[in-house]
Amino acid sequence: MDKSLYKRQATLAIPCNEIPEICNTMCWGAYCTRPAFGTTLYYDKPSAATKSKRRTAAGCGSANRCSVIGNPPNPIAGLNCDEYPFASTSNADRGGQVNRCVPKAQNDRQGNLLAAYYRNVCGNAPCSFTVTFAQPTATGVLYCGAVNSPRVCNPDGNIFKGRVPDDTSSLDTSTSPDTSSFDTSSSPDTSSADTSSSPDTSSTDSSVFKRDTAAPTVGGFYLTESGVTISSPEDLAPGSPINHVRRSRNGAEIDIVADKISHKL
Repeated sequence: MDKSLYKRQATLAIPCNEIPEICNTMCWGAYCTRPAFGTTLYYDKPSAATKSKRRTAAGCGSANRCSVIGNPPNPIAGLNCDEYPFASTSNADRGGQVNRCVPKAQNDRQGNLLAAYYRNVCGNAPCSFTVTFAQPTATGVLYCGAVNSPRVCNPDGNIFKGRVPDDTSSLDTSTSPDTSSFDTSSSPDTSSADTSSSPDTSSTDSSVFKRDTAAPTVGGFYLTESGVTISSPEDLAPGSPINHVRRSRNGAEIDIVADKISHKL
């Protein structure tokens, strides 16, 4: 892959308070699986056939494990198979993608926000970008704290590589994430979603910002100028540009909102 062909764009912050199960897929793939994929991605404007091939390789092709009613961990109909890295990125060609069964509404939301980013920021042209995770301590988010504490990388039974549960037995997982809030509904609870210029950070638990001795020495939790907490495995300097995605005021569209890093927490 010739990385020089991809124009570098501003960081994209995924709204974990709106799509927590999607963030579980992404943070597991970025931080927990071995080898981890990280968060620098390369959108290569793939054809439909290429995206389909990548989804199949990730275990999210037709008749995948999430589409079978009653097949654990899918106790109800209507769940989608979500993969990381995205099928729209060439990172998926490395193989070893992770997948998770997630509510269709959250999967659709992710697809719409990525399409908006590719269109409005990348100009529908190949680009490279970094994803970070906004509101990483929101209800239902299990693994985005792994940037500071790898001990949260304890699989909840819904993280696979292909049709095989992902194995992180080499990691220190003495602290288990709370999986009781796994959302299997068809529509996510977005009542706490931010649609204002000043996001609500009241659910932030400052105790998770303390770095574990086993964690990498780069990246961590950061606060943006608009008050959003994000998780990033890469160091972000104050003033670094970052893009948020959120629903427009009429709820029908997705807005790309420019922001900047204020400081590290």
